[in-house]
Amino acid sequence: MLKKNIALVLVLFLVIGGVWAQASTGKVITLQLWHHLTASDGEIFNALLDKFNATHPNIHIDYTMMPDEQLPTKVAAAIATGDPPDIGFRMMADVTRWYDDGAIVPLDDLMKTAGLNLKDFLPEYLAASTYKGKLIMLPMDVSPHAMLINVKDAKAAGLDVTKPPTDGASLLKWAMAMAKSSGNQVTHSGLLLTGSGVAPNVLFGILAQEYGAKRISDDRKTVTFNDTDAPRRAAQWVLDAFDKWHVSSRDVADRYKAFGQDVGSIFFTGPWTLNGYINTSGLEFMTAKNPIVGDHFTTLVDLAGLCAFRQKDANRTKAAAEAIKWLSDNSLFWVTKGRGVPLRQSVLKNPEYKNSGIPWKYREAFSNSIQGGFLDEMPFPIGAEFSYYASGDMPVAKAMDPVWAGTRSIEDGLAALENDWQRILDRYNEK
Repeated sequence: MLKKNIALVLVLFLVIGGVWAQASTGKVITLQLWHHLTASDGEIFNALLDKFNATHPNIHIDYTMMPDEQLPTKVAAAIATGDPPDIGFRMMADVTRWYDDGAIVPLDDLMKTAGLNLKDFLPEYLAASTYKGKLIMLPMDVSPHAMLINVKDAKAAGLDVTKPPTDGASLLKWAMAMAKSSGNQVTHSGLLLTGSGVAPNVLFGILAQEYGAKRISDDRKTVTFNDTDAPRRAAQWVLDAFDKWHVSSRDVADRYKAFGQDVGSIFFTGPWTLNGYINTSGLEFMTAKNPIVGDHFTTLVDLAGLCAFRQKDANRTKAAAEAIKWLSDNSLFWVTKGRGVPLRQSVLKNPEYKNSGIPWKYREAFSNSIQGGFLDEMPFPIGAEFSYYASGDMPVAKAMDPVWAGTRSIEDGLAALENDWQRILDRYNEK
């Protein structure tokens, strides 16, 4: 009997030891994930990835942050050499181009196999992540622009902070009340802009869309931007902020630092700034939806998500699908502490969405702005060329920066923009 018990113990020991050995020596799949989140929001996204790694012993995500302008170039080079990352976090325009290059795996079947409920997503944004009938990006957040307002400046100017601007007249009233000048020089912007680049071009774009502008036709063959006077009215409003109302200075170089250092009082920006600003010593600010300056409410929206790059090893693709599903299922942490607004109805309905992370008083305006906004980057391969979030050699910046500088007329700027956009569209449609 004793011998039998000893034998049984030995068998159990060998079985358990074999299982332990198999688990301890099991192959770990290491995935490469590249993303462009290099601001304070990137720290939160990396923390989410760390949470994944801590809970998945057989899958590990190595993540790499790189500047927004570098990521597309590096991905293109990686695709050319046959060694792309497993997962990317990017806007839809780039993902559509990678899909046309044959480098992106459609997610429809992968997500269903992984058990992700696609019906939980807001349908309009799931549709915006679909290209040529395939879901090629799983949306992780949508980032609408809203207003950040310096509370100390508003109170010092005698403004009622419980009633932020809601239209063009009240926006101008607030901006003028908080602006400061020395002679003809604006020393403190009531409305924070820069002399060129993203800040004036984003405001121009939002106002143009509010007035009724449409960048291109539905068939993506014709530029329709100047079919109405909406762009001209928008451009004039921006110019008047500098030269007529004297509420904005062209001398601001870094808009983010300027608001944090109280060089400007009203700042149109996205939710990615919140995590940094709530930790900025001495800065007291509030947020509000964009006022309706034009004919209807709209705001610029950035849509970003996760995509899976095609791999030779099917096990890597399967692991990438598991990771993408988990990151989406656990996105509450990301959208309450990092940036953006959730695109899953279950997260929007979760009480913790309002009660955790960055205080709701800062996030509410952004959350309330996802309906009625427009995608800045259109969801097709050259969609980024039509972005208002433009600087440097991007079409809007090339055409309109001289307008903001006063060296080109509005009419000439708009004509140059339309010609450039049409040339880009014609080249795309010739392929």
